[in-house]
Amino acid sequence: MRTKSDHWQKTIQAHIKSGLSAAAFCRQRKINIYQFRWWQRRFRKDETKSLKTKPGDFLRLMPDSEPQRDRKSGIQLYFPNGIRVEIEPGFDPAALRNVMAAIQVDQANPL
Repeated sequence: MRTKSDHWQKTIQAHIKSGLSAAAFCRQRKINIYQFRWWQRRFRKDETKSLKTKPGDFLRLMPDSEPQRDRKSGIQLYFPNGIRVEIEPGFDPAALRNVMAAIQVDQANPL
């Protein structure tokens, strides 16, 4: 039998994969948005406690397979709090720095 925690982890993962806003996802699935946000915050706190890196540390990124030479898109970064950043070829480095700074602020002040 699945626990509530398991159920909500799967629900939050489904939200991340859906690409929808939390409000749209909850409306579509008839989920109470406040309950959804509560579990989201709970998992963020758990993830934050388990992180071994300090702010400003870098993680080594390793590709999971050989690079695809014919790939038309750039790369995607997935963060533990559900944020996904897509970086397309020819991106603006200054804009990426601003996005990364905003993500750091968001992680320092979770919902």
